[in-house]
Amino acid sequence: SVVSAIERLEQELRRAERHHLSLSVILMDLDHFKQTNDTYGHQAGDEVLRQTAARIQETIRASDIVARYGGEEFGVLLPHTGLPEALSVAERIRERLAAEPMRYGKRELRTTASLGVAEWRGQTDSRTLIGAADQALYRAKEEGRNRCCAAE
Repeated sequence: SVVSAIERLEQELRRAERHHLSLSVILMDLDHFKQTNDTYGHQAGDEVLRQTAARIQETIRASDIVARYGGEEFGVLLPHTGLPEALSVAERIRERLAAEPMRYGKRELRTTASLGVAEWRGQTDSRTLIGAADQALYRAKEEGRNRCCAAE
């Protein structure tokens, strides 16, 4: 659930602060997801979400945490990870989603994602960190989708 994901983020922020560790967050949004739901129905949309979560999980480390965050948004928490490495993880996720269509019955559904990446800067609380990733995500969408942007 979203609440437990936020609680987990708070725990990781406290740990990073205590031990002077890096921590980054990726927020991602599936591009034109409403169109998938409207064209193929909500069951197809649910299947795309399931396959997306599985592909993210296959791409990240066991110590990273993925959570659904809103309708077609996912959050990925990357403990012990600075911004350059987090951007490279985001890019691997983006490529993995774009490379191979999702399967729904006999249909192949092309799916891309826009991703925003932010690194915890020591003074930042969880809301500020998520806000920074969200602004970067918004920029990725504005710049044409199917891309990763880092928080400024």
